Amino acid sequence: MSSVQLFDVFLSHSSADSSLADLVAHELDQGGLGVFQHDVPQPGEDLSAEIRDSLAECSAVVFLLTPSFRESPNLAYEAGAAMAWNKPIFSLYSGVEPQSIPRFLREYRMVPISQLNSFPEMIRPTIEPFSDEDRSTLRDVYSEVGIPTDQLVRRPSLSGEISARFREKAGIVRGAERLVQELIKMRKRGDLPTVGRLTAAPE
Repeated sequence: MSSVQLFDVFLSHSSADSSLADLVAHELDQGGLGVFQHDVPQPGEDLSAEIRDSLAECSAVVFLLTPSFRESPNLAYEAGAAMAWNKPIFSLYSGVEPQSIPRFLREYRMVPISQLNSFPEMIRPTIEPFSDEDRSTLRDVYSEVGIPTDQLVRRPSLSGEISARFREKAGIVRGAERLVQELIKMRKRGDLPTVGRLTAAPE
């Protein structure tokens, strides 16, 4: 039975852009971020399972957008999965204009390849440990949203509101899964107020 290796960043790209992707991965690695490149599967591993597991476990997702990858069906599939898991998403683009980037990615951060040297520092706030200020902001958001942690765990779709409000207040992107995990830790320490917003059960 193989174990799942955890990565900080899921780097999605076309196989035609392997050389550029290697450069991006190297820059992220030099910045202290572990990178998963799914176009190079491990021997004997199921690629689909590998992609799914790595997308689920990563802290942030980076799409390397080039003319060869922009229209790939894999882009929509992987972006949809990243959005469903409320992952921080970054589009690193090369050879394409920002306005030509697929509409569903434009609401996320778009970075030109010319800023590659500073790219790791743009991603880092999404994966670093929570500061006291972050926890204070998260506590405020939790109080405003009013959904108990047990409901957030049972119904992950509810955590999107937590993620959106935290991003607005803190100015940084944190995956909804990480926010819920931190809320659970805070609850166990007795650091959360009691909330009781009722939500309808799924049909």
